[in-house]
Amino acid sequence: MIEKKLRKSFHITKEGMNELRHPVHKYGERILLVLMVSGVIIILFKYETIISPELYFLFFFIVHHVFKAFMEWLFYRKTKEYVLTISTIASAITMLIFMAILEQLSI
Repeated sequence: MIEKKLRKSFHITKEGMNELRHPVHKYGERILLVLMVSGVIIILFKYETIISPELYFLFFFIVHHVFKAFMEWLFYRKTKEYVLTISTIASAITMLIFMAILEQLSI
């Protein structure tokens, strides 16, 4: 619903943004994926008491989308897809804050 309103407000058409067209974008997302998988292994086996896996995944989701928004802004600026990605980042940050507050209250 929010995406439809943003698409209408900013005149964003649905184009094939699912495909990675630029090599920097493609390899950057692959590097982030490798970092996430290695981070999950380290957190699950060594640091689970310090940070919960749920917060880690949400944090990684935010980092991934910040990278994605930057790449969309840098290489695909005319499509204005980065506006939608930034709105996704804002909602994820809000969720991260609420999860962190709830985790602190449960201790």
